[in-house]
Amino acid sequence: MSAETLNFTNSSTECSIRTEIPVTTRMNIAPAATLTPEELMLLYADDTGLNALFFILILLELILGTSGNTLVIAAVLINKKLRKIQYVFVLNLAVADLFVSACLNGMHLMSISSYGKYFEVGSRCEVIGLLCTFGCATSLYSIAAVALNRYTSICHRLAYPTVFSKKTVPMLVACTWLVGVCAEAISWASKGFLNRIVPELFICMSSLHLQSSTVSQAIVFWFAGFGFPLGLIVFSYLRIWLYNRASKKTLRDISGNGSSRPKVLTNTDRRLLRTLLTLVVAVLLLLGPFYLIFTFKVAVPRVILILTFAMFHLNSSINCILYALINRDFRRGYRGVVDRCRRLVDRVRHVGCLRRNTNSDVYVISGDQTTDHLRT
Repeated sequence: MSAETLNFTNSSTECSIRTEIPVTTRMNIAPAATLTPEELMLLYADDTGLNALFFILILLELILGTSGNTLVIAAVLINKKLRKIQYVFVLNLAVADLFVSACLNGMHLMSISSYGKYFEVGSRCEVIGLLCTFGCATSLYSIAAVALNRYTSICHRLAYPTVFSKKTVPMLVACTWLVGVCAEAISWASKGFLNRIVPELFICMSSLHLQSSTVSQAIVFWFAGFGFPLGLIVFSYLRIWLYNRASKKTLRDISGNGSSRPKVLTNTDRRLLRTLLTLVVAVLLLLGPFYLIFTFKVAVPRVILILTFAMFHLNSSINCILYALINRDFRRGYRGVVDRCRRLVDRVRHVGCLRRNTNSDVYVISGDQTTDHLRT
């Protein structure tokens, strides 16, 4: 079937592409093999309501993610209480999420508005597919770095200064970004690597999401891009939870013997532990469905596919809200950033008023001098 067939309508037979292809086939992630991606994009372009919903969701995520992650970065840089080693990985996560929210979502908006034609020019599709895999892998491994940092700080306090020092932290941060490159290397090492357009979403993604020739390749890619970092996150939280539970039991035994009760977890540890738990739940709920659908090519309605993709990118936009809800230090940091911005705006307004008043005074003086000169 060619592109002309898609737009063909005969008044005598009253047949069109909508009657030739069942709705269930048109809305599945794995449509009929007779249709090319270009034909499918022309077909899905007629779903005006669903496309508008998709555009609005990505636009809201772009606005929320860009402003929120910028606020997190500013809060860590300005607030002295947040300028600690344990918050360096949170700062790195905000930078990775800012890349996903601002850059990738911006490109997705251009592609959605053009119904995929934006990626048909030159090698844009290959570049965007590479950046998408790179940014998402970096963001997820940054969350894993936050989890490992908390696990080491709470469960291995004596080893923490050695593992997370001023020399090792920059290297660990760099490793989270190199992981994205490694994810692409796995794709290149697999058969048939291509970044191709997903017609249902009008975007480009890595070939292993769509065209894995074997189940083993799909499992390897899923494990490297999602399973392994998620395993690190879950392992870290479970170890902290078990450690906290054992510590409470030890404290009860000590209290029963009349000994003094030492403090095992500080308030900062508890706040960061709540932050870690929230991140784990967010990763499971937001990233899991999309990875499963695309890695194992599960046939779902198009509306479900769009919602899971929006949930996937929402993970990079709501971390700033999660920090504010469960971490008091970040709430104070946000207020500090807002106060500084307010003072800056007031200062700019004050300078503008002074300039206007100065210009007005000069005009009056020159006018008086001119009047006196005319009188003489």
